[in-house]
Formats: sequence, structure tokens, C-alpha cells
Amino acid sequence: MEYGIEARNLLDSGAFRSAFQSDITNYVYSYRLRPASVMFTIKISLR
Repeated sequence: MEYGIEARNLLDSGAFRSAFQSDITNYVYSYRLRPASVMFTIKISLR
């Protein structure tokens, strides 16, 4: 039997933003994030 736990976006951030500046152009990327989540899994081997 194997147990596992996985957590994502624990700080519950709504968005992730990054910026990049070149000689002429500014790039700004914005991503909406999924809400915080936790998943617990159990794996059972019948061998």
C-alpha cells in the first residue's frame, strides 16, 4: 500500500505575472491560476 499527498497553489494566488524588457518592446505575461487544492491518493497492489 502506498500513500501520497499533492498540494497546488497553497497560498491561493489568483494570478501569476512576469515581465520581460528588450531594447524596443516590453512583454508582460499574466496567467490566471486555479484555486488552492489538495489531493490525497492511495495505491494498492494486489500482487
